[in-house]
Amino acid sequence: MRIGKIRGRLTGAGLAAWLLAAFVAPGHAADSSYFAAPVSCSDGPYGLRLPATYEALRGIGTLREERVLPALPADDPAAEQRELSFNGLRLTILRARLDPESYRLLSAELSHRQWKIAGPLRVGGLLPARVADIDTRQLRGRRGVVEFIGESKDVLRVRRSGRRIASITYLCHLR
Repeated sequence: MRIGKIRGRLTGAGLAAWLLAAFVAPGHAADSSYFAAPVSCSDGPYGLRLPATYEALRGIGTLREERVLPALPADDPAAEQRELSFNGLRLTILRARLDPESYRLLSAELSHRQWKIAGPLRVGGLLPARVADIDTRQLRGRRGVVEFIGESKDVLRVRRSGRRIASITYLCHLR
């Protein structure tokens, strides 16, 4: 039914109710979270494939920016938080001052299709039909965010348009 035909029939509260139903109805943007045991930042089928050393990590692409993030009062003074920015990839890591070659991943955000470091997930590609035991084909709506939370409390957040992946974010729980 065209809006022009509806406009003549609905007024006031009726029009407001119709608009609310049209934009909140199932089939529109939906965000959801699921427990998915194999989800992890570093292990398993969905873990990031990153180099073991800090210097190798800096060399995975053209480094656009590297900065030391301000320390929080509760942070360990023997470590520093750093952000590495590449084209379409931003990594936040924790680096020990006493062992500058080692690092721990805190978060990663992939926003460009060139990065093939997230297992079967790739920006611009389709969300796999199944992630762990979750059937992703049942996800409704044109746009939304779906989160997969692993046993290790790591979070894999996928921003999607339909089933196409728009961006991938990993939030890593320090153990």
